[in-house]
Amino acid sequence: MVRAMKYEVSEQSRREAAASFLLFSMWKNQRDYDVLLENNDQCLEPSLLLLQSKGYVELSAQHHYTVSESGVVKAQQFEARYQALLTYLDLFGYVDLEAGEFAWAYYSECGSKAEWQSLLAEERWEDLRVAVIGHLGGSAPELVFFHFVSEERFDQQTAGWQTELAHGVFWDQVVEICDSAIQPDELAFEGENGVVTAQAVLDDIVEQGFECLRMLHPEDQEIHANLQAWYPAHGRHDSRLPPPLPGWEIPIWQAVWSL
Repeated sequence: MVRAMKYEVSEQSRREAAASFLLFSMWKNQRDYDVLLENNDQCLEPSLLLLQSKGYVELSAQHHYTVSESGVVKAQQFEARYQALLTYLDLFGYVDLEAGEFAWAYYSECGSKAEWQSLLAEERWEDLRVAVIGHLGGSAPELVFFHFVSEERFDQQTAGWQTELAHGVFWDQVVEICDSAIQPDELAFEGENGVVTAQAVLDDIVEQGFECLRMLHPEDQEIHANLQAWYPAHGRHDSRLPPPLPGWEIPIWQAVWSL
């Protein structure tokens, strides 16, 4: 049976994502662009003009598009956002539904990178990231886009990266990845006492996953504090943990990104 297309990415979201990545890239690589854009760089003009209209990019005395002070702050926020989303949600990419286990729970037991990769290659793991972020009220396409960023999909050493970023053909792949992933309603099953709903299954998966994350980062007070505020463990509250930092009060997967 062919599943209907479910996910969409608006034109505005595509434009803002492309401009956000370009701003981040300019800041990270200390790169500016001559206003007389040449060759493939011409594809970047709409993003540069959008960034300029927001005050994140300004024209230098040399007539170059350069990152402004507010642009530096926005680029740092973008980096923090994509790194945080991956930190909190990546462990849901390898879940054994039958055993109720997470591959990341065994990370410390792997003595080498080859051993770790061999564990990840086992067929028992299911990728539940799309289902989980949807369950939590976040954006699956944004999560996939951030994976492209972390995997250097738009590596500036690769010819034509500007065209791919500007024209957004990769968004078709983003949507395809989301549509082909396990969806929340597929996780319901018939139990001994009747149907176990997808909601109940995902509640349990998220609870276990975030507990695994706590175990992976026992000394990271920020992760523990954020999880206590965003998705508290049942029957447990640590009064020694501070509240989330300013700007992080809302769960990162629910906070909407905009330029």
